[in-house]
Amino acid sequence: MEPRDHTGRRFGRLRAVQLAARKPVRWLFKCDCGNVKIVRMSSVLGGRIRSCGCLHAERCATGLNRLRHGDARVGKVTRLHSLWRGMLKRCNPSNNKFAIERYAARGIGVSEEWRDFVVFKAWAMANGYADNLSLDRIDNECGYSAENCRWADRTTQARNRRSSRFITLAGETKTLSEWCELYGLSSSVVVTRLARGWDAKRAITTPVK
Repeated sequence: MEPRDHTGRRFGRLRAVQLAARKPVRWLFKCDCGNVKIVRMSSVLGGRIRSCGCLHAERCATGLNRLRHGDARVGKVTRLHSLWRGMLKRCNPSNNKFAIERYAARGIGVSEEWRDFVVFKAWAMANGYADNLSLDRIDNECGYSAENCRWADRTTQARNRRSSRFITLAGETKTLSEWCELYGLSSSVVVTRLARGWDAKRAITTPVK
């Protein structure tokens, strides 16, 4: 299978220039700082690599990686810090089988910036964090990074699961649950109709008698 063309796409500070190798798929990237680097595409898509290494060097030089945040004091760990630790744990390839299959094996990782809690917290506070929201990846095939994450409620997260069923009617695509809400039907009714061979439009727009 021909590798997907990523030419010109940006991932953090990196811009894809050209395919460098096919097995494993590696690309030549140019960093905003001017350096060029060949990186496995899976590491970039998974969010583990977002620069040539300059970001980490900058943080070490400025001492930002040594800032105390006060969110992990004994007996007083904040919810935000717990969410951050959970994110790192899910993407740890040495973790349990479930985590490996759902995240590590699919190349889902955490961007190098977000491995620093101070950076993650700054993004969270600037992007609508609230105690009733959870961290949600916009594209479930990509990793945890500022470009691919948002704070979402349970309904939004449920609709964004990989298992969500998407249906297109009149050129508009929604999840099955969203169409059901719009037409006042239960999802079980629509699923049953589809299983019986009804086309999507008829299954969704036909009222229950």
